[in-house]
Formats: sequence, structure tokens, C-alpha cells
Amino acid sequence: MRISFKKVFVPIISIAVILSGLFLYNSTNKELNVAEELEEFRGLNSELPEIIDDLLNALNTAKNDPGDQRIYFDIGLGWKSVADRMINVELKEKYYKKSLDAYKQGILLTDNRDTIYIVNAGNICVLLNDYEQAERYYKQAIEVTPGDVGIYMRLADLYLYQMKKEPQFIIEFLESSKEVVFDLARINKYIEQLKEE
Repeated sequence: MRISFKKVFVPIISIAVILSGLFLYNSTNKELNVAEELEEFRGLNSELPEIIDDLLNALNTAKNDPGDQRIYFDIGLGWKSVADRMINVELKEKYYKKSLDAYKQGILLTDNRDTIYIVNAGNICVLLNDYEQAERYYKQAIEVTPGDVGIYMRLADLYLYQMKKEPQFIIEFLESSKEVVFDLARINKYIEQLKEE
């Protein structure tokens, strides 16, 4: 029994073409849905039209060049800006998560070495009330740039205001940073404020 080339490979190729078409249709449909969804919000806030235009341009750029790490900062900021202006809690959370996804993509493309993505991912986690994940991102950012006092301040604020850590815990954390940070004045001022509480 001889199997002909046409009988085997033509159906396989046909199925592959159909599946590819369905994938492209779904991808295009999702892009249209995002654009249509964003268009609905243009009139809600005077700043939204410009934010939406910038975000749609960034999304289009990422579609054409998904390896361009720089664009994911713009996408993350765009989604965060949209989320910040939402009154609906579910939409706010949805767009913060889209922002976080963009920053995660930036982290991935920069091989976990660019703190602009790592710190902003932590900031979004704070907005999503995921404090443990925010802490992990801030600690990761400290590993990448241990001399950046701003990251220590963000983590100290997270400990104090969101995670409700004891002042002594935060003081010890900040004291340990004195060996590597350059701006000791900020560290010392924060420690003094904690001691006054």
C-alpha cells in the first residue's frame, strides 16, 4: 500500500493554513478590541486622548518590533496612565495588570538588568496591593544597582506604609544600606523620622 504525497501532505498543509488564518484573525481582532476599548474612554478625561494616542502608537511599534525593549516602558506608562484615570475598580486593576505585563516584558528583554522596568513593576504591584511581589521587585532592583538610594526609599516606604513593618525593622534595613548608597543624607533623615515616631 503506497501513500501518495498529495493525500498526506495536502491535508496537513491545508490545516496549517487554516490554523494560521485563525491565529491571525484572532490577533487582529484582539488588537481591534483594544483600540475600540480605548476609544470609548477618550471623552472621560481631557488628558486621555493624548495618552490613548501615545499608547496605541507604542502598541503598534511593539507589534512591528517586539524585540525593541524601549517601547515597553512607554506601553507600561500608557496603561498605568489609563488606569490612573479610571473610576471603575475592575478597569483600573485590568489596566494596571497590562502595565505590569509591559514592564515584565521589559525586564525579560533587558535580562533583568534595567531598574527602570524592575522599579516600575514594583510600583504597579503596590497599586495592585501585591506588596510581597513589590518587595521582591524592589529587592531585585537593589541587587542590580545597590547604590541607588531611591530604591531603598521606595522599599522603606513600602515597609512603613503598606506592609506596616515596625520602625526598628526599617531602621535596620536602612542602616545596612549605608555601606553602598551614595546619598547618606536621605537615609539618615529617614532614619531620624522613624526614630521620632
